[in-house]
Amino acid sequence: AAILILDNADIDSELLYAGFKGDYYIEQAGDSAEALQMMRDGIIIAVLCDLAAPQYKDFLQQLRSDSQLPQVPVFALVAEDDDEGQLKALDMGAIGILTKPVKPQILCAQVRNVLENYWYQIDSLTGLYNNQTFCHEAFQRITECPEETYLLVCFDVDNFKAINAQYGRKVGDRVLKQIGII
Repeated sequence: AAILILDNADIDSELLYAGFKGDYYIEQAGDSAEALQMMRDGIIIAVLCDLAAPQYKDFLQQLRSDSQLPQVPVFALVAEDDDEGQLKALDMGAIGILTKPVKPQILCAQVRNVLENYWYQIDSLTGLYNNQTFCHEAFQRITECPEETYLLVCFDVDNFKAINAQYGRKVGDRVLKQIGII
């Protein structure tokens, strides 16, 4: 598993790798196109992105609009005193703000904590809530607005093992992603 860094500043990837205690590899991409290709290759579990850098400015929008790409947590790298940039990043869908200049130990701790909580709630393949999180969120929303009408849909994919057996796991994974989009 790898964390993708999109930043035009020289972040010391060796320091981050050490900070993550070898749990994650550190990858870097020169622009949005290269980053999106890395996402398609499926090795990225989180992104640290300077959304103000010209070569990455449309990365998050492209990531969120492409249903074929894994929806991983994206952290925005923003100057500590740039309140407007921090708000803009959160409005664009960043899961958190990491301030620049980067302090590797703090960055690693923040990312690790979010990832641990995120992956406990989200299915890593489909990007959908896992069963426990879905039940919690559904209960909370229904409790908050009991007068509303709700529609819940449940899928049971019969004989799914046969898809994996006949076509392979990659095709099976694509089938599950497509079902998740529905």
